Amino acid sequence: MSVGDIKISKLKVGDIDLTDFNQATYGEINIIEDILNTYGAACEIQVIDHSDAMGKTKMNGSFDKDIEIAFSTLDSGKQVGFKFKFLTPKNLKDSSDSREGSLKNKIYDVRGVCSELLSAQGNHFKYSATEPTSKMVEQILKKGYKTDKQVDIQEQTKGQRRFEFKNQHPLKCLQMLNNEHVSQQNKSSAFVCFQRSENGTQKYIFATFEHLFKQSPVATLKQMTALDNGSSEKDKQNAILSLNVSESFFTPTRQFSKAEQFSYNPTTGKTDQVAQKPQTYTVAGKTTYKTPPTNATSVPVHTVKDSANDKTATGVAEARKNRLDFMSHLTQNHATLEVVGNPTITLGSIVKLEIPKKSNSENLAGETQFNAEALVVSIKHKIKPAGQSPRYTMLLGVIKGGFKEGGDGNG
Repeated sequence: MSVGDIKISKLKVGDIDLTDFNQATYGEINIIEDILNTYGAACEIQVIDHSDAMGKTKMNGSFDKDIEIAFSTLDSGKQVGFKFKFLTPKNLKDSSDSREGSLKNKIYDVRGVCSELLSAQGNHFKYSATEPTSKMVEQILKKGYKTDKQVDIQEQTKGQRRFEFKNQHPLKCLQMLNNEHVSQQNKSSAFVCFQRSENGTQKYIFATFEHLFKQSPVATLKQMTALDNGSSEKDKQNAILSLNVSESFFTPTRQFSKAEQFSYNPTTGKTDQVAQKPQTYTVAGKTTYKTPPTNATSVPVHTVKDSANDKTATGVAEARKNRLDFMSHLTQNHATLEVVGNPTITLGSIVKLEIPKKSNSENLAGETQFNAEALVVSIKHKIKPAGQSPRYTMLLGVIKGGFKEGGDGNG
């Protein structure tokens, strides 16, 4: 057994069992998760259809068919599972270019999406209420996306808000609320709503990035100069196979914040002027980040005040300014790395990076500016055909919350 080996316990496309070679088999499998995609994960499976199983079961355009994937890593035994709806096959091939065999072998790249995406496309959300915006998010997911998954509101929003959604697309409703959320605990108010898969089950999570950064690391990922037979199994399991970071990952540039902002608050009927003050955000690594001064003003906007809203200030103007400030910080601290498949690492979890100093091989201390706790914001699960090693790898997109000056490293 080698690191990255997996056991596929279920792989079905509609009524076709791809683990049963008599029906069809499979090649490469890709599953993509993104923290900014509120629908959920998507997949692409290479189906090798030697018996015309796809044609016999009339899979083309069968949106009611399920795609089920379940597998576990042999070293840990932990389960990974996803359930999708069949979308469409693409790249039909009949192997006629190779002129081998009976020419009946067909290869399909089958795509699957989460059921919420298909449910939302044909549904228009109608809802009227005076309540916290976090409660509205839960209603949009249950009634707009028609999800049957658990909705975990990990962080409540502040204040009662009056909104009417009149036959609008559910995704548009969520996007509109992104600019209205005010957190009770974290001043950035940068909320995110996403699906997380753990132990074979999926659920929705609603929380701020700051809240997610407070989690404990689930794994320590190390970049090593050599992975040979002398390396331990744990080192191989947590090895960083490749790493790609932007320059701003260790040399921060912050250009997206305003010196001050004028905002008309429709809930109070007042114009708020918010001065841009240096903000300190406590995230993974306990970083200190200060906003550079810039000059910008906004065009005044007039609307009708809804008396159903709170008469007191809602904090929306301050939250909008802080959200822009905080998100400009996160978007410039992104890196991608490929690791051996590890079910412990899930979307929205924290990992710890340990990067050695390449400039001085005698110095065993890590690369100060790279090393930090990072939030996993995207995962591409890559399962290669049998016989390749490592068979299961994960391409992670991470954002680093920590920055330490005087890194004394490559940057």
